[in-house]
Amino acid sequence: MKKQVRTITEGSMMLAIIGLFLFLNLQFAGILQTYFIIIIPLPILIYTIRYGFKNGLIISLAAVFLTIMLGNVITLFYIGGGLLVGLAYGYGVNSGKSNDWLILFATIINAVSLFIETYVLAAFIGYDLVKDTEALVESLKTIDGLVLPDNFIKQVLILTPIILLLTGFIQALLTHLLSVTLLKRLNITVRKMKPLKQIQLPKWMGIITLIGLFGSTLLYQTGDENLQMISTVILFISMLIIIGDAFVLIAIYGQRTNRKFLPTLAMIALILLPTFLIYGFIGLGLLDCFTDLRKRVEQITK
Repeated sequence: MKKQVRTITEGSMMLAIIGLFLFLNLQFAGILQTYFIIIIPLPILIYTIRYGFKNGLIISLAAVFLTIMLGNVITLFYIGGGLLVGLAYGYGVNSGKSNDWLILFATIINAVSLFIETYVLAAFIGYDLVKDTEALVESLKTIDGLVLPDNFIKQVLILTPIILLLTGFIQALLTHLLSVTLLKRLNITVRKMKPLKQIQLPKWMGIITLIGLFGSTLLYQTGDENLQMISTVILFISMLIIIGDAFVLIAIYGQRTNRKFLPTLAMIALILLPTFLIYGFIGLGLLDCFTDLRKRVEQITK
């Protein structure tokens, strides 16, 4: 009896948290649902882990009805995606799934949500991807000294799905990190995260990305527009993989030298000065893959 009362009480608390979020989101004209999407799954996630998938599903349905009363179609879509992530994550933890499984399913749900938002629901908010991209390119052309290829708009449009998938992964990763922190404070057993030193680009993948870097350049120089689009995708994916490995190395170096701000600083620097730093990050990632640089960094004493 006490457990049932506690289940109902905590369920009401979770709904109150979601209701408060919806109210504040309404006051801020929908800004919160865009910039704080990573925290939407947390209430349902915790509740599902504590009281099971069935009870979590009931509270999720109640949250949907609450969203209908306090939001609009777009808000319902955001909240619905967050609820699905919370349910899937809670089910995964209760079933003993690995962290990779949790992040993978959260990434899939986030990516599907982003795809629907970008290509289906855009009409509800007056958003046109092609026209907005054209407007962006026209504004970039006004910058002195900046030269853009003739097919730059097509390159942006073809890379958009990859960027959406990457965004879904980042959202899933941030939600996972927040979840692990909260669950530990609630004394809920969670799987330990894989140490950073175990995350390294294998040599065979490094060779493939290296071929992708040079091969994409050769494809682009053919002048064939279709081959240029393919080369753009290959180049973008290859750079993402190598730069991701470089950031892991920077994070390990930051840990070993008690400079944990280095990954954040490196990210900001890459965003502000991409033209100058991107080649440095690619070089660092390749060195980490093909040399013993990782071992040397790990030997640094704090």
